[in-house]
Amino acid sequence: VGRWLAVGLGLGLTVVIVLHDTHPVTKLPGKNLLPDKDPLTRVRGWRATAEVVAEQRAKLLAEGKPVFLIGSHYGVTSLISFYLPEAKAGEPREPLAYYQSSEHPENQYFFWPGYRESRQGQNAIYIQEIKSNTKLEPPPTRLAVEFSTVADLGKFEVLERGRVIRHIRLIACRDLR
Repeated sequence: VGRWLAVGLGLGLTVVIVLHDTHPVTKLPGKNLLPDKDPLTRVRGWRATAEVVAEQRAKLLAEGKPVFLIGSHYGVTSLISFYLPEAKAGEPREPLAYYQSSEHPENQYFFWPGYRESRQGQNAIYIQEIKSNTKLEPPPTRLAVEFSTVADLGKFEVLERGRVIRHIRLIACRDLR
């Protein structure tokens, strides 16, 4: 029993260390794991993603109106809320990041106060995580209905440790109706 316990603990500890941070493991063969092969890709680069969003938000803020954020996925919304200091400061009374509006419940954000109730006349940036080879589709029709104008800001590469970790698409939405 003692040997099995030692083997189990040793194997478990090794797996935990490797899965906690895969960067040291990639140094052995001298090559980085491709993002689609790295089990930690989903949790990497969100601080850098928030920085890209903050830069584009600052440009839109220069127009003189408040700018809030809309995530296309509940995960994007919550991670931007966590990593963007301005969004973190406003929670929970005045959120800066919202999940896109919907007519029926898609997740827990449906039950939270939405931007349509409190952000009339303001601008927004819609954040969408996309695949690198994705052809950009027109912005969601829901945005065109909710805002006076909708303009694609383009596709942005998010880098971590010198490699592209994800691609995001940002859309400027002006004057919430």
